[in-house]
Amino acid sequence: MNPRSAAAETGRAAASASRSRGEVRAAIVAAALIGVLAARALLGEGYERVHSSFVDVAATSAPTPLSAALLDALLLLLSAILLLLRPPPQTLVAVAAVGAFCLMGAGVLVSIGVAAEKRLAALAGANLWSSAVAAGALGLAAARDPRVRRLALAALLAAGATIAAKCAWQRADAPAVREAWDARRTELIANGAGADDPLLVNMDRRVRSMQSEAFAFHPHPNVNAMLMLMALVTTVGAALDARRSPASALLLAILASGISAGVWLTGSQGAMASAVGGIMLLAVIGIAMQRDARGVSEPAQPAQAFAVRRVLLSAGVGYAGLIALGLAWVTLTGRLPHPSLEFRWHYWTAAAAIWAKAALTGVGRLNFADPFLLFRSEACVEEVRDPHNLWVTLAVECGPLALAAGVVLIALVMRAATASISKPERELPEVGGVIGPIAAVVVVSLAIAHGCAGGLVAPAAAAWWLIEVVATFALSMWLVWWAVGQASGESSKHTGGRSAWLAAGCAGAIGAVLLHGLVDFGLTTPAGAAMFALLVAVATSGKSGAGAVSQSRRGWVGAAGAAGVALALVGQVVSNVGGAARSEALLTRAALLAARAPGEVADGVERGAADHSDGVTIDQWDADALRSVAAVLLELRSEDRHFAAAADRLHAALRVLRAAEAINPRSAATVRRIARALDALAELRRQGGSSDAARAAAVEASRVWRRVIALSPSDPRAYLACAAAAWRASDGPDVSGAVEIRGWLRRAREIDAKRPSGDSVRLTPAELKRAEMIEDALENGAKSDQVVP
Repeated sequence: MNPRSAAAETGRAAASASRSRGEVRAAIVAAALIGVLAARALLGEGYERVHSSFVDVAATSAPTPLSAALLDALLLLLSAILLLLRPPPQTLVAVAAVGAFCLMGAGVLVSIGVAAEKRLAALAGANLWSSAVAAGALGLAAARDPRVRRLALAALLAAGATIAAKCAWQRADAPAVREAWDARRTELIANGAGADDPLLVNMDRRVRSMQSEAFAFHPHPNVNAMLMLMALVTTVGAALDARRSPASALLLAILASGISAGVWLTGSQGAMASAVGGIMLLAVIGIAMQRDARGVSEPAQPAQAFAVRRVLLSAGVGYAGLIALGLAWVTLTGRLPHPSLEFRWHYWTAAAAIWAKAALTGVGRLNFADPFLLFRSEACVEEVRDPHNLWVTLAVECGPLALAAGVVLIALVMRAATASISKPERELPEVGGVIGPIAAVVVVSLAIAHGCAGGLVAPAAAAWWLIEVVATFALSMWLVWWAVGQASGESSKHTGGRSAWLAAGCAGAIGAVLLHGLVDFGLTTPAGAAMFALLVAVATSGKSGAGAVSQSRRGWVGAAGAAGVALALVGQVVSNVGGAARSEALLTRAALLAARAPGEVADGVERGAADHSDGVTIDQWDADALRSVAAVLLELRSEDRHFAAAADRLHAALRVLRAAEAINPRSAATVRRIARALDALAELRRQGGSSDAARAAAVEASRVWRRVIALSPSDPRAYLACAAAAWRASDGPDVSGAVEIRGWLRRAREIDAKRPSGDSVRLTPAELKRAEMIEDALENGAKSDQVVP
């Protein structure tokens, strides 16, 4: 052999071996990333701590903000590695995507700067950005390697099937859960818990709604419904794609039926309507695609691509028209055509007022709750944390930069789902090799789900977890992998390996998610964003020409993308992971000291806030952690019957709440807790025979309740509590004081009368009786220590 030819052959072999090793490394990282995303779809993650003794959790504990921040850091790490192994090509689309990511990051950073609850804004904003980056990185890997796309599809559908199975188990358990809750609620109220506590009221609503709404792994049925919605429409597309393989088609059809049953069990009418819309979009795209696809001749491709783009353009116009129709309807009639939409109209009108105050910056991710209370309609009975609309959320919470980025990224995703529908599929790998990749995803997913849920304690709970999660998820992944592999092999004999119906199914699923996003918030949760990232990977074309991704030289687009993600990873670890770790350490220490030394807890908080001494470091952005510490102290106080010990816990809780108020003075939740603690202190001192001290506490409570009214002017209980505190603070009030008290009582009744009759948040007979007692005392000239309502 010619020496030069031998050298060239050796070089080609070395290059081929290097590419092979690169393919393996990229596949391993992609499998790990898919595992993390699938795990998040099965975790009820959040960035707010809901401290409540209302439900005894014996088997698991909820994921913490620290675990959520660590998962976001892991997403960024795996995405950065994958971008290094699979850099984006230097194309106009890639440049647009990088620009959109930069816009979204800038919008998130700006909104954090103006947010009142900065840690919530930073944690949730980082999740929004890291999930988008993970979707892009995984999409690039799926475009290069169809096995990655098949693995993402298996994880997507397996997650949907697992959620559906959980919904079925939960519906069967609903009667027993309600019976246990009724007993627990009665016990809590008997021990002094307020019947109007928002956590108790919301828990009561959810337990009673379990007869018609399944919550599965997430705290809201609509979130579970949206996750299954993505899997459902994609499964329909996959089943149509597998129609030449009867066994595969039947299996996927059964899976689609099970997931659709899960959607129905959630009771989410919005998800059901969105599923119909997504399947209709799938059908229209498929029909337009098939009309010119017979024979798959090269000249037919432009006509087919044009037909698909025309469908997508029509769908986009219809989507915008639906929004315009809703606005026109409510403008002309003053109402929306469904009670659930009328509830949401309260959210959206308040969001419009909030947006007018912060149009250029937004208020920060998950910072909607406090300004919503400020602008809430008096007829609205709910305290919500989200405007229940994807686009309103981006605009109000993250500002115009993030909104523009969201529009661009969604457009790019839809383009990726349909851009090469008319091109022949690249050669697919053999069906074999199923155990390795599936086992990797299953192990990563279940390990994360197990660890973030706090670990399993009770053997019975572990057994159910093995059935509900492990077996369902692992079996579903294997069956989907097998079905898609069989269908791909059979399809290639007839159509050259095309998977156009699957692409149409992905486009339909994206359309369904956007439709559901008009009335709910599932896509902006960690689980929703993770599930959507899996959908993006499946939607990304694995057609001919995708190999150009790996062949293109590493240019400035790839370098900028990898550097940006690496920089974001450093910021995530230093800021969010570090801040969440400090808060968890504080909560752990508080839990150890709260029962025996509440004053030391408050001392540590105050010293930590001042100079970070005594081993206590306070996250200066995290008022929520301090509210959780105060909640522990207040709960222990309610169980302590000794006067001095109860007073010490109340004083300690008040000091901690004052520290939280210093971080975020605009939090109605913090100020309301301070007012209630002062009410409790006044009552405790009255029972102890110290009338002067009781009156002083009541005077302070009255002042704080005025602040609650300023922060939440549509809360009837705030007016009632303010009137009661002012009455207790008085000693035979003067005329002006009596007029003010009567005015608060009148406002409480006026607001309550505007709310739906029979609603559980309306003033109770006991509260109305309390108002009557105050008015009678004012009328009769009684002193506050003679009549204590």
